[in-house]
Amino acid sequence: MSDLPSPVYTDTLKRLLQGEVLCPWSTPEQARLLQDSELRSRVDEWVRALGYELAETSGGAGYYLVHTRVDEPARADATRLFGEIMVSLREHLNVINLLMEATDADAALAPGQVIRPNQVVAAAEVSPSLRDQLGKLKTSKPQSGTRQQVDALIKTLKDEGLLVPARQDGEVYSFTGRVELIQDIIVFIQENEELPLPGQGTDSQKDLL
Repeated sequence: MSDLPSPVYTDTLKRLLQGEVLCPWSTPEQARLLQDSELRSRVDEWVRALGYELAETSGGAGYYLVHTRVDEPARADATRLFGEIMVSLREHLNVINLLMEATDADAALAPGQVIRPNQVVAAAEVSPSLRDQLGKLKTSKPQSGTRQQVDALIKTLKDEGLLVPARQDGEVYSFTGRVELIQDIIVFIQENEELPLPGQGTDSQKDLL
C-alpha cells in the first residue's frame, strides 16, 4: 500500500460505499486500483467487515458492492433498490433502444462506447419514429424541440452515472460500467425472478438480452 497514493484508496472505498459503479471511464484511477488483484483483495476484505463484497459486472467493466449479510437492513436496502429498478426499467429500456436506433448500433450498448448528441439529434430529425420515442421519454418536456429533448436526456444520463464526457467540449460522451450493470440486472430479473420486463417483446429488447 505504501507505493499507492492513500487518497485514491480512500476515495475508492468511499465511492463504493456510496453505491457507485467504478469503471475506467468514470473513475479511471479507482478502476486501475481495483484491477490490481492484491489491492482488490484488500478492498474486498475491508468491505466484507461491513457486510459487503466487491462484485464485477458481467463483462468486467465495472466494480460495485453487494450485500453479504441477509439481515433486516440488507433486506430493506435490497427491497428499495429492486423497487427503484422496476420503476425505472421501462425508461431505461426505452432509452437504450432509442440510442441504439439513433446510432445504428447492431449490438447492446457497451461501456466505453461513445455517443454524440449531434448524431442523435440528426437521426431524430429525419425519423418520425425516433422523434416519437424521444418525445415520450420522461426527460422530454411538452413542446420542446429535438435539441432540447436530447440535451435533457444526456443530462439525465450524466446525472445517473451512465455517461461521462469523452471530450471537454461536451460533443462526445462515453457510456460507463453502469450501463452493463443495468443490462445484468435485466437478465437477472428475467432468469431468476421470472418477472416480465415492462414493454417486453420487441426484437431490439430481446437482442439486448
